[in-house]
Amino acid sequence: MTNLEKNFSRKIGLFGMLWFICLLVSCNPQQQTDASKTNQAVQIIDHAKVDAVYEEMAIAYRKADINMIGNIYADTAVYFNPGDRIQMGEKEFLPGFHQLFQEARDEVAQLSLEFEIKKRTVAGDKVIDFGYYRFIREKEGEDTNESVGKFLTILQQRADGAYEFIADVNSQAPEEAWIN
Repeated sequence: MTNLEKNFSRKIGLFGMLWFICLLVSCNPQQQTDASKTNQAVQIIDHAKVDAVYEEMAIAYRKADINMIGNIYADTAVYFNPGDRIQMGEKEFLPGFHQLFQEARDEVAQLSLEFEIKKRTVAGDKVIDFGYYRFIREKEGEDTNESVGKFLTILQQRADGAYEFIADVNSQAPEEAWIN
């Protein structure tokens, strides 16, 4: 495949992924009454509750705790992992987290994850965030492994008031994209 074909294929893939996310956000399988539509239009989100999901993910990485990851994703969440097929539902994407955490425990490595949200949009009962993340893997006696990526997430409020991811898309970004 030529470079031109690869670039075109990448752009088409990105377009398809963005189209899918827009479709996911616009679909709401629940029937709504006129009153609930009115309430949704003026719904104000609690940013601290949304931010808590990212904080819990960072703690899950530090503790290498797969149960914490399971608590912040909807059972039917869609996960786009770079270099992998679309993973639909926790049963498809949680094994990847489990493997990452198990390797860290086996190697006595410390994982950390930080987020920089660049934009947050409220769309009905959904919150759409995009920004950058920084992943760090530290192991005594070895160089620290650090990588930067970009993400787009869609969160929805659960019945208990907490938010959870219903879609998570991420890919690599240049290190200079991370700004503290």
